[in-house]
Amino acid sequence: LKERSEFLSDRLLQDSARLSETNRQLLAANRALEEVKYALTASEDRLQVINKSLPAHIAYLDRNLVYRFSNLRLPEIWGIPKNSAKKEVVGEKMEDIFPSDIFNYLKPFLEQSLDGETISTEYDNPTEAQPDHAVRVVFTPEKNQKGEVIGLFVLSTDITDQRKVANSIINAQRLEAVTQLTGGLAHDLNNILTIVLGNLSRLQEQLGDTEDDDAENTIISTKKAARRAARIMESLVAFSRRRALEPRATNVSRVLRELYGLAVPNLPPSIQLKLEMPDASMTAFIDESAFQDAVINLLFNARDALPGR
Repeated sequence: LKERSEFLSDRLLQDSARLSETNRQLLAANRALEEVKYALTASEDRLQVINKSLPAHIAYLDRNLVYRFSNLRLPEIWGIPKNSAKKEVVGEKMEDIFPSDIFNYLKPFLEQSLDGETISTEYDNPTEAQPDHAVRVVFTPEKNQKGEVIGLFVLSTDITDQRKVANSIINAQRLEAVTQLTGGLAHDLNNILTIVLGNLSRLQEQLGDTEDDDAENTIISTKKAARRAARIMESLVAFSRRRALEPRATNVSRVLRELYGLAVPNLPPSIQLKLEMPDASMTAFIDESAFQDAVINLLFNARDALPGR
């Protein structure tokens, strides 16, 4: 009995030790599982935050086009009024979520994607708030190990601003082309005006000391108009070449008198233009051509704004 008792005691001690070791292993495994659970929960929370923060509608459809996952961006991206959109789309068919015109447009692309193709398309969806609202949607098939399509990943993004940027780039390119064309035309016209001014000068010399004041005045006014046109052409060339302004000390009194002489013949009899300046010449550090353009535009805008026209 004594030997049997000692044997059983040793056996009990051995079993207790193994049991303690097993308990320690179980506790370690439980701690590891808790850490994995915490990490998975944190990762899921991060994914949920990312899904909510992304400016896109992310979803998953099964082969029957039933939503199995969807973030909350569907009404915002697709312009569906929140009061008419279902709060929970998971478990709902796509055709029950979207207006019929949108679903009917997307249906052929959905069928292509269910056949195994990744499909991307754009849909113009004007709303009262955004008349130029547009959406790009991408359907990506998910396949099992046999290569069979079991569902579709859906990514929808609002491309309204992207289109605006693209249109702005296109308009800028068109403006650049027009600018280059304008510069070429201005250069050619400037050469023609140079010839006209030269012929007018020779004609003025040929008149000499004749007393034909009308002809002399006509030549002088024509030369002033031609010089004015030449300065306009220079401005166009400067614009086409993006040349900086060239300010310099300029006799403003002289410039205003010249502009006065050009402006008066272009005014109707019902409008009188009066030039009042101090006796002393006024001088300013300006670009003469730009100043002339500004004054002429001001005069003609004022003329067109007066009542009775």
